[in-house]
Amino acid sequence: MSTTIEHVLKTIFQPYKGILAADERPSSMDRRLQEYGIADGDAMRSRYREILFSTPNLERTISGVILSEDTFAQHTVGDVLTRDFLRELGIAVGVKVDGGLESYAGSDTLQKTKGLAGLDDRCKQYREQGAGFTKWRSAIPVVGATDDFITTVATDMATYAYHALQNDLVPIIEPELLLRGDHTVEATAETFTRVLPAVLAALAEKKCNPQQCILKTSFITDGLTDGVLSADETAKRTLAVFRETKLDGNKGFYGIVFLSGGLESKTAIAYIQRIKALAEQEAFKTPLSFSYARALQEPVLLEWKGEETNVLNAQLAFTQTLQHAIKKYKGIEEAPRCGA
Repeated sequence: MSTTIEHVLKTIFQPYKGILAADERPSSMDRRLQEYGIADGDAMRSRYREILFSTPNLERTISGVILSEDTFAQHTVGDVLTRDFLRELGIAVGVKVDGGLESYAGSDTLQKTKGLAGLDDRCKQYREQGAGFTKWRSAIPVVGATDDFITTVATDMATYAYHALQNDLVPIIEPELLLRGDHTVEATAETFTRVLPAVLAALAEKKCNPQQCILKTSFITDGLTDGVLSADETAKRTLAVFRETKLDGNKGFYGIVFLSGGLESKTAIAYIQRIKALAEQEAFKTPLSFSYARALQEPVLLEWKGEETNVLNAQLAFTQTLQHAIKKYKGIEEAPRCGA
């Protein structure tokens, strides 16, 4: 393992810190602003991100930030490029390098990820510009994912990881199980146990060491249509599946971070607290953390409302949300039960 990759991994998995996912594409960010009654467009997206990144003491709770390619290249905080601003704070900077989704083999329900063309050159450029890690997301339905689809997705993720590692970048591999729907927790677990071995086998085929990679994954829980499981049940189910797929120990990934996947802020925070506590209790060796977007940003948008007079309150809400998550990480607060 290179000293650069080792340094980035250790930076990301500092105790009681997590990753802020701020890598939404313009269209996705515009939709999110509109949900909260905020005007969309370049200026508002830029101002919103500046509010997030300039929040005082961000580095006390955030170890890494994932940026979109355009934000990494152009966005500034004041007159400083965001990527340099965050690095000065000691925060690892990452770039989402996938190109979004397209239909797989003409399917109406299965979508594969674009972006492999020219990826090696882009990774080289991002490394030269100070990036420490990258991210590649694939979207996998819990119901209806065929074996050939899973194999294709796994192969593409391993190809991505190979290019990242060749350029001294830590790859975050995100085979997201889509939680929207009415499927059972057993169905989520069954799909996960099909996807993860395929990913690890593809990494081995490309001679990529998973100990130099980070897995970003969904929790093992019910579909969101009918509510969600309690934090305690979700943590138990998730760790059990992780052990079944041999993610605990030196043959799995260096570390695992969770995505919120449409969960409400309070639920996502309760889940990460409980799974961290249970992992420690059960001596689960692989580091666990979070890589949240909406779950951390929702309180900010509610306070900001697109008004400059609300910026300080929005940043305070962001700080309090992060501190709330970290307090729960440390077990200081009791985790509430969420859902049925």
